[in-house]
Amino acid sequence: MDLSTLTKLAGKAIVIIGSPRGLSSSFAVKAAQLGAKVAFLQRECVQDTELDVVYQIACDLKDRGITVRPFVANVRDRAEVARVMHNISEDLGGIDVVISVLGSYQMVETFDTPQRDFSVMSSIDTHGVRNCVRAAVPYLRRSATPHVLICAPPLTFHDDWNVADTPYAMTRFALSMCARGLMGELAATNIVVNAIWPRIMIHLDEFNQATGYVHWRHLNRRPDVVVDAALWLLCQEHGSLTQNFWHDEDLLKRAGVDDLDSYAITFAPTKPVVKAPAKAKVTPTAATATAPVKKIRSVSNFFTRPRFKVAGTLK
Repeated sequence: MDLSTLTKLAGKAIVIIGSPRGLSSSFAVKAAQLGAKVAFLQRECVQDTELDVVYQIACDLKDRGITVRPFVANVRDRAEVARVMHNISEDLGGIDVVISVLGSYQMVETFDTPQRDFSVMSSIDTHGVRNCVRAAVPYLRRSATPHVLICAPPLTFHDDWNVADTPYAMTRFALSMCARGLMGELAATNIVVNAIWPRIMIHLDEFNQATGYVHWRHLNRRPDVVVDAALWLLCQEHGSLTQNFWHDEDLLKRAGVDDLDSYAITFAPTKPVVKAPAKAKVTPTAATATAPVKKIRSVSNFFTRPRFKVAGTLK
């Protein structure tokens, strides 16, 4: 898709909420290339990994002469989010667009998901989006073309992904309910609210590592398919397309893009699996025969890794 015709984003202040990887990075790069001023609002940082990434992306964009600032906040803390959103508005000279790609990739089945993990997932996906949009609304209302775009699936149940992992599907549909509620609550204002979701899985390293869906690899597309569709949506006449759940394909067709093969990813052939040598059989003794078998739970360590939080603006 030729984005050179999308000139309406020039000079706009865009806040991207979520991890600086994947969709956020693609959004930031393409929006910045179109002349937008970009700010990252990173929900949390894993020491020496994501913090380095958010600074690296900011430095790369700065080298191109683009206004970009990295911010970090606990999105579940309303006061902290409000304080950071004020700093973003001061740095960018206002806020025109809020793009939320918040989401937790805890791809474990119901019976292997601890209560604490599910509580963190649901609080990030619901309280996080709600707090960020709530804090941004006062600044959005000062803009001539305010827009809130949330990455959330349509409220339908005929897709394959929503039967794969119940906790993930529950939190994602909670995001959809949050988006639907904001559409109604902000309908009386000049703030446009939309949601977008990929028709076919997109290739994100953190998502693919969490899911392990090897048999879906041939369906994957680059994140650009969602980014191009979203940027086209943001550049339409203000208020003409609002209060809707969009699939990326539908928006691209409206933009005149019929051939989506350019967004496909070609993976290298899978290496043959080498079987491990058979282990020698062990004859159980009287002691081992009566010992109870301990079941090992396959629980992701995504939320148990060491983390730290940085309040306010990163200098």
